[in-house]
Amino acid sequence: MNNLKKILNEKGIKQDWIAKKLGVSKQTVSLWVLGKNEPRGRNLYNLAKLLDVEIGEIFFTYNNNINIDKDNNINNNNKTKVKESEKIK
Repeated sequence: MNNLKKILNEKGIKQDWIAKKLGVSKQTVSLWVLGKNEPRGRNLYNLAKLLDVEIGEIFFTYNNNINIDKDNNINNNNKTKVKESEKIK
């Protein structure tokens, strides 16, 4: 899931403005917002620049409450048990 819709809403930016600035169709931007397609390469770089965000912010929600202990166990301070498959190797 991407955060593009959230970012656009928070910044009050319209999809058609993004399409015009990037030289892509409104349908293309709509697919990005819906998560049915993803911007790549130059479009991704320019999109992040237009929105004044890091590229990773478009695709991921950052949680400052996540900690990784010395055994690579993820602790999100919500007492959620981490599955073995989610540990960083």
